[in-house]
Amino acid sequence: MNDNERIAIEIQNTRLEQERAKSAPKKVSDAQVKEARIMWMAGSVLIDLLTSYLIYMLTGYWYYAGIWVLAGAGGLLWSERLKERIGKNKDQRKIADNGVTISGGAVFLMALLVGTVWVMKIASPWMAALMESSALVLFFFHLFQAYQYHQKDDEVIAADEEARLEAQNEKDIREAHRAARLVESKKTKQGYEDEYVRQHGAAYIAAQGKDINAVAVDPAVGFVAKEANVPAPKLDNPS
Repeated sequence: MNDNERIAIEIQNTRLEQERAKSAPKKVSDAQVKEARIMWMAGSVLIDLLTSYLIYMLTGYWYYAGIWVLAGAGGLLWSERLKERIGKNKDQRKIADNGVTISGGAVFLMALLVGTVWVMKIASPWMAALMESSALVLFFFHLFQAYQYHQKDDEVIAADEEARLEAQNEKDIREAHRAARLVESKKTKQGYEDEYVRQHGAAYIAAQGKDINAVAVDPAVGFVAKEANVPAPKLDNPS
């Protein structure tokens, strides 16, 4: 192999290595995704904290400001946490999406409203009432959201259905026992009546207030109604 051939082979190998490097799969980085998530979360919290402070300054009620923080940024972050839960079903995803949308919109609108009132120095009890009522409404919305999210969970639905079926089975068993006791009671009553008829005859029939002429005697079963289609001799007059 001469020098020219050796150089050509080296150039060819270098090109092949460069092509392999270009076509090799590159590691996907999610750093930008994490940064974006941290950015919108931090921004929402900062905006909502400022909004809450202005609510306190405008209304004089610190607890309404605290409720707004919990319902605004707190509800937004919590809804996002529900949305990212592994194992959620379709209904729970929808509930979490609605929570994120409503909370984000409420944070933006309240910040816009409070900022406008603060800058323009608007002193109105209606504005204060609107801020306070908005905080309460959003707070109770998230409570209802939590209730819905829990009730729509697959495990909760399965447990409720299992409990319902168990309760129905127990009810059916109680009804079966009740029916069996009723049958046994009727059988016991009939047995006593048959025994008393055999022992006391027409006297037992009369003691029950029945017409002794309306019954007949069947040697196999004792006293029966005359309408019954069984051969039986007519009773003698007991007197």
